[in-house]
Amino acid sequence: MITVVILALFSIRTILTALKSAISTSRETPYLAIAANDENIVMNSQRIINT
Repeated sequence: MITVVILALFSIRTILTALKSAISTSRETPYLAIAANDENIVMNSQRIINT
């Protein structure tokens, strides 16, 4: 029970800190589409990994 309470308090404190912050807290990488001719990478992944 104490673990749940501590986890809830920590979560609420973290959420409030993130809401007060002016900077974005996400660390996402931009999407990069693969070209149509790059299907060979997916189809022969074992061969590429072993080289």
